[in-house]
Amino acid sequence: RSSKVIFNGNLKNPVSIKGFNDNSIYFDDCIVDMNFTNISELSNLHNQFLSLPSALTFYNSDVVIKSSTFKKNLRGDDFINFYNSDFIINDCLIENSFSDAIDSDFSKGKIYNLHLKNIGNDGLDFSGSEVEIYDSFFENVMDKAVSAGESSKLIFKNSNVSNSELAIVVKDGSELISESNI
Repeated sequence: RSSKVIFNGNLKNPVSIKGFNDNSIYFDDCIVDMNFTNISELSNLHNQFLSLPSALTFYNSDVVIKSSTFKKNLRGDDFINFYNSDFIINDCLIENSFSDAIDSDFSKGKIYNLHLKNIGNDGLDFSGSEVEIYDSFFENVMDKAVSAGESSKLIFKNSNVSNSELAIVVKDGSELISESNI
């Protein structure tokens, strides 16, 4: 990867990023390590050169996100989008997402202890991705907690879905293994 970006907060002193008007974050061909980072009030990227659906986009990148929060994105199809990326998410919260919380397109990843709360559309939306989801919580998701599409392969275990329109949707030749979910 061409660049390495490190957000290295801690429990007492997290890194804080708050959008102002129409701000987004875009990573291309990067290694990103995000620890104890709080991100809020971002919008999708849209300017004269580029338009993306997400407030936070990882394109062709290797990403590790730990102990971080993502709150109140203001606009766009997704709060976070992984495109052709490898990612690990551990012990994170996404709250008050305008639309989808996480969209994964043609990516591989592992998700542990993710809390999604008050999500305007899908919690986790996968297209052509291979992802494992463990020990996660979905509360007040307005559409699908987990959506597997376009030949995605998912493992979904030990998670809890409450007050959501639909828990799991599998379509377009996708496969999903679900075990010990409530």
